[in-house]
Amino acid sequence: MIVVDATRFIKKWCSTHWKKVRVYACGGDGTLNEVVNGIAGFKQASVTCYPCEQHGY
Repeated sequence: MIVVDATRFIKKWCSTHWKKVRVYACGGDGTLNEVVNGIAGFKQASVTCYPCEQHGY
């Protein structure tokens, strides 16, 4: 799934899923920043980061 605005997407997802939520952020520091800002305040959410580089994109 490709998400353009990760912060808004994650906030919406966490607000409707009250069981444990794990988010896998695949990208760079900008992607991780958006995801972390999105899960902030949701105790049921955790994040894991998989660093990825895109060449020629």
